[in-house]
Amino acid sequence: MPAWPALDAAGVRLAFIGSGSPFFAQGFREGFAVPAAVPVLVDDARVSYAALGFARGVGSVLRPSVLAAGLRAAAAGHRQSRTAGDPLQQGGVRVVAPGGRVVYAQDSAFAGDHPPVDAVVAAALAAAG
Repeated sequence: MPAWPALDAAGVRLAFIGSGSPFFAQGFREGFAVPAAVPVLVDDARVSYAALGFARGVGSVLRPSVLAAGLRAAAAGHRQSRTAGDPLQQGGVRVVAPGGRVVYAQDSAFAGDHPPVDAVVAAALAAAG
């Protein structure tokens, strides 16, 4: 991701949490070129997902919006690879400013419902201030 240097220079600290195994976490790190200083954590029991109220269930996977998101991803050259973690668990993004105030939040309602990376990066840089 081209924004890594700007985020690091601004003092932004990132962490990723997945519902898979450490093996899948390592694959995520390698696949997305996540710097070694950025934690990629595993929450196989999905405690953090429940605490944040993230969606989970068949209804978040089997719906027309998921098919549409998959078609958009395929058109952009992305391909579905091996499923890592709980395939029914949706995630989300939080940008937390110093002091613990959430300044950006997006909960994925369905598979493929991801926020624009530019919006997340802009919120993180603004929060770092």
